[in-house]
Amino acid sequence: MWSTLKLPAIAVLCFVPWCSGIRESKRQENTSCSKYRTAAYYANWDIYQRKFFPKDLPVDQLTHVLYAFANINSITGQVFLSDLEADTSHECGEQTAVQTGAQLYGCLGQLYSIKKSGNLKVLLSIGGATYSQNFAGPASSEQGRNLFASSAVDLVKNLGLDGLDVNWEYPVDEVEAANLVSLLKETRKQLDQYSNSLRTKYHFELTFAAPAGPSKYRILDLAAMDQYLDFWNLMAYDYAGGWLVPKTTGHQANLFSAGDASTPFDTKSSVDYYTSHGVASNKIVLGMPIYGRSFTKTTGIGHSFGAVGNGTWEKGVYDYKSLPMDGSSEIYDEKLGASYSWDPTKQELISYDTVEVGRQKARWIKSSNLGGVMWWESSADKKGRDSLIENVVLELGDCIRHAANNVDFPDSSYDNVRNPLVTASIGSEYPLYCTYLATTFMAIFVIFNTFNTLMLNTFIIFNTFDTFNTFDTFNTFNTLILNTFDTFHTLILNTFTINTFDTFNRFNISNRVNIRFRNLGINYL
Repeated sequence: MWSTLKLPAIAVLCFVPWCSGIRESKRQENTSCSKYRTAAYYANWDIYQRKFFPKDLPVDQLTHVLYAFANINSITGQVFLSDLEADTSHECGEQTAVQTGAQLYGCLGQLYSIKKSGNLKVLLSIGGATYSQNFAGPASSEQGRNLFASSAVDLVKNLGLDGLDVNWEYPVDEVEAANLVSLLKETRKQLDQYSNSLRTKYHFELTFAAPAGPSKYRILDLAAMDQYLDFWNLMAYDYAGGWLVPKTTGHQANLFSAGDASTPFDTKSSVDYYTSHGVASNKIVLGMPIYGRSFTKTTGIGHSFGAVGNGTWEKGVYDYKSLPMDGSSEIYDEKLGASYSWDPTKQELISYDTVEVGRQKARWIKSSNLGGVMWWESSADKKGRDSLIENVVLELGDCIRHAANNVDFPDSSYDNVRNPLVTASIGSEYPLYCTYLATTFMAIFVIFNTFNTLMLNTFIIFNTFDTFNTFDTFNTFNTLILNTFDTFHTLILNTFTINTFDTFNRFNISNRVNIRFRNLGINYL
């Protein structure tokens, strides 16, 4: 026999893990020390030769994933996905079960599933080196800017994203720079309009991939752009490479200048320019490379070179995880905040950030009151103690900006983004629904169990024979309610089972609720 007083608690124990949904496991933002963003670019081509999927990202160490890249129609301005197979269809290293309705799979489907179980924000990066040539035309007209913004926002609401990253490399003159400001203004306006249409208002973020070269950033109207941006991703790398004339080896991501040919550019000068032209330092997110730039047929840093190395995937560029190469030694220049490897036999020099440089840059971020760190790009990192991402995050400490993301997309064209049951996220989108459901079950339990207990006590006190089997009748009702509970629970478990994006073992979490039931001494089968 159950005690009536136990019933509300039991119902709450059963429903809380479901109705609080994914939000129950989200990290709370440390409001006393919430400073640093940790953003990593994820490229949609990573799923092919690299075999690196969104589920391989170190999401516990990231606040943002910048998904690269969407394309732009150079005439109309419409923003569209650049690889539908990778973006919305590919299995991404998981078995894909057949489901009814329109389902978001691919990298973006996997990222949506991941972000529901934490505070990770996913932004769609538009442009990049390949597609940036398509910005200028649409940005020059009101019609082009409107379609750019509306189509980009459509992707946000359909794909379950938290914002947009504009990656225009680069406006070539003041006219294009002014058009960029207008483009950002229109995009910010339409993001806010979409937010206002939601049940719960959410601030969708807008960021910009910012140049670190003087000839590029001096063209931009930084103060005018800044009013529409949440933060700037400063691309503080590619200071040196095979394109240099004259052909002189150099550091590709150094913090400070040596005043000679080895440091044609430096990060501090770039940051100083931005902050002196209307950009708050805490909105600047410092970009770091997870790759190295190669120079061959050279005698050292700051000297001439004849060619570039073979690279990991392209000429002259090596993944960080393949460095240093056999036969090479690493040189760390703390004064410059830079490092490189050197192979005297092959006469090859590769400029890249080591763990020591990454940690030094993290300390500089803190001392300069910058807004965090960004990496290009995530697939090239090492695992474990040699990971650049992990070491920088550790150096930044516990002041990471884990602000809540958005999982409420009622207008999505995809069932598993729009429908919380399909996405196995009961309650995160519909908390009132779950509250009412739990309250109803609790009330029914209390009513039937109270009558059941009352009848039993009456029979015992008055030694009355239960001629009409009243006790058994109420007990049958109790059993019926419990079986309904169990059926509902089984439905949830089956939902988790068919959900191919059950990245965080929600099936096992829900199964533990059954165990919790039984540990409380409830035998309802």
